Amino acid sequence: MASSRTSKAFLLASGNFASALALLIVFAVLARLLTVQEYATYRQTLLAYLFVAPLLSLGLPQALYYFMPLREERTRQSLANNQILLLFLGGMFCFFLLAGGNHLLAWRFGNPSLRVTLLILAPYPLVMLPLSSLAACLIAQDRPKMVALYNTASKVLMLLLVIGLCFWIPKASYAVAGTVLAGFAAFPLGLWLMLRSCRSGNLRPDFSGISEQIRYSVPLGLAAMLATLNIGLDKIIVASMCDTDTFAVYVNGAMEIPLISTITASATSILLPEMTKLYRERSLEESLNLWKRAAVKCALILIPAMVYLFFVASPLMRILFSTTYSESATPFRIYLCLLPVRIAAFGAIFMAAGKSNLILYRSLIALVANLLLSIILVSLLGYLGAAIATVLVVYIWVVPYNLKHIARLMERRISETFPFSKVLHIFLLSLILLLPLIPIRYYIPMPDLLFLILSGAIYAILLLLALNHFRYLDLTRLVRRLRRGTPQS
Repeated sequence: MASSRTSKAFLLASGNFASALALLIVFAVLARLLTVQEYATYRQTLLAYLFVAPLLSLGLPQALYYFMPLREERTRQSLANNQILLLFLGGMFCFFLLAGGNHLLAWRFGNPSLRVTLLILAPYPLVMLPLSSLAACLIAQDRPKMVALYNTASKVLMLLLVIGLCFWIPKASYAVAGTVLAGFAAFPLGLWLMLRSCRSGNLRPDFSGISEQIRYSVPLGLAAMLATLNIGLDKIIVASMCDTDTFAVYVNGAMEIPLISTITASATSILLPEMTKLYRERSLEESLNLWKRAAVKCALILIPAMVYLFFVASPLMRILFSTTYSESATPFRIYLCLLPVRIAAFGAIFMAAGKSNLILYRSLIALVANLLLSIILVSLLGYLGAAIATVLVVYIWVVPYNLKHIARLMERRISETFPFSKVLHIFLLSLILLLPLIPIRYYIPMPDLLFLILSGAIYAILLLLALNHFRYLDLTRLVRRLRRGTPQS
């Protein structure tokens, strides 16, 4: 390989983190520029699209990870088949909103302002669904650097347009308009990058290729849709069962930190083509070990992040969203409890094995359980019950299900399917390193921003020294490679 898997994952993660950070900055600035009602309207408008996007895409973007390595002599045709399907599906959602779907969603959320903002959003799927294949297309062609650069540039463009328009007129409709304009501005470049990366074959779509992608993608797409519904279901329930101001407080905290998609998704994107090949060759042990090593590397970042962010949640929410949203710290802490199981993308093994139906069944049961449990807990505990239900379903159903089927596919015992001991060691180590920060937090008064900077720097230094001591990383080697511009492999 021209560069190590870690190097490629690092490049992709850098772009994903920058784009996620840009989106977080957008939310943080809008929380101050807009009223609570206008801010909630903007977040609900985006939620309407993000909630259905996995259903609309039908898993077609992920299909390129499978078909491009499999059809190396016809990559352009695979891309054309993929883009036609996504454009058609985006057109369906656009038509739904224009034909009265905006009124239906506005009624369901109890927010009349959505009638206008959803009409503005209507063209958005026409460009964003085709662009959702960009990462898979470029990574399958071994171009992770271009994905990172594009993700960063497109999100920065959105940041500038959304914030710029809202500085001019602080209304949710202008924030949505900026989001849509950024999508259309980024589309030509994204399409050109995909076409440029695919050199073989022609762009003439074929019916057999389209139907083949549909057959592969539908179970995966339905599973992705159900998984997204499961994660976003709490927000839909809070929006439906609680008032708009409560939703605004909840939605700021009920988020999975950008590190999840940045680290885990990037590593999975790089590993999936290689894992698919290894599984097809029946190199089961090598495939599983590759996945477990990636999980440990992700844990070195995500587990300490969970512990530290749980500790500083209150000042962090005040800095990001102002004191108006101080209560967002509680749902944020509840969501942080998901991080230990997010260090590994369990579905990657199912996809590599061609068993996307297992993901579908898992997600379906999780969705039903989450729906019922969320309604019950929101009725009993208020809006926090929705976040609690989401976390409980993951630990009670999703994790045991994943481990059981991974053990069967990899022909191993359940105890051998996940790096339990190393993850527990990293967790305990992260907790111990938190002890020196307690006096700073509770006995030395200082502004929130100064506390975050000081505590973050101390914790990071202690963490690096501890990980080096226990040989999870080699600081000397890491520094040497960073000086050469390459992450540790």
